[in-house]
Amino acid sequence: MQCVWATLRDKKVIDALALDRAKRGGWLDVFDEMRNDLSKKAAEAVQLLNKYMEGGKHRAVLEKLLTLRHERLAHRQLAPATATERMPLMKRSSSLPR
Repeated sequence: MQCVWATLRDKKVIDALALDRAKRGGWLDVFDEMRNDLSKKAAEAVQLLNKYMEGGKHRAVLEKLLTLRHERLAHRQLAPATATERMPLMKRSSSLPR
């Protein structure tokens, strides 16, 4: 998350994204407007990321979500089997050698 935060704060990255988008669309005459628009969106994203980074007011929420993800999705923890769900032991047959 810190990598994304640092990248979005870099003006060179925003300029490169705006220039690339303008070239691909054939809109070099609107480069400045595109750069301004992308800069505003990047600033909004940085503000949102600040809330969830270390020291942010929503950091506890992120930590709880990560814990839940690790417990429920990543590791697929299962409830322990009860005694009635276990396979019954096979009885020794008289035909089996001892």
